[in-house]
Amino acid sequence: MTEADVLALINAFIVANGNNEITADVLRPILVAMLEQPNDKVGELTDLDTVDQTSIVNAINELVNSSSTNFTIHAGSDDPNVTPPGSYAIGDWYIRDGSTLYQYNGAEWILLTVDNGTTNLSMVRDATSVTIESDTGTDAVIPLADGVDAGVSLNDFTTAEKDKLNDLILSEFESFVYTTGTPNFTLSRIPNNVDVHVGRTFLIPLDDYILASDEVQVLYELEENDKVTVRLF
Repeated sequence: MTEADVLALINAFIVANGNNEITADVLRPILVAMLEQPNDKVGELTDLDTVDQTSIVNAINELVNSSSTNFTIHAGSDDPNVTPPGSYAIGDWYIRDGSTLYQYNGAEWILLTVDNGTTNLSMVRDATSVTIESDTGTDAVIPLADGVDAGVSLNDFTTAEKDKLNDLILSEFESFVYTTGTPNFTLSRIPNNVDVHVGRTFLIPLDDYILASDEVQVLYELEENDKVTVRLF
């Protein structure tokens, strides 16, 4: 029931009546309505989530006192992670330029809202890092890769060049001793490429040998006990 409903009851039933009595049947519904109307707006004290439920005033005071002692609302135009307020504590709020809201989590100011919902990013590079700059939040710095953790690189290798370098890193040697017969040597796997030495002599591909699948075929006669070393890539 609204205030207007209660006033309508009063105006309708409590009127000038020539000094006659106002009966209980007339007054009762008006009094009940007057009691129910504010209760409908205020609600039940037991539904409060506050510790103090003795009255609405005490519950509100509990909330005000709690907020005023634990949280402070700061305002400014600077990024609080770069230029923070003079003093602040966990849970404090910061309103930047009247439209951007941050809250301090004990370690940094967390951006909660931005008036237009967008963030503009830009990139700055130098000899040792790449910085992703944000116009609303904290910039992110990507350092050089260190062989363990990922990062930026000063090298501009193509995929083919990286594959060749990887082959060099993963290369392995296999050795053979020639006895008799055709000087063909079967490898343990099919390589992409090979280097071949007979003793200390480096063999020239196609002139001195060919690679056929997993076999190195030397194209000239070898002497017994010649050592053949093959590097597989």
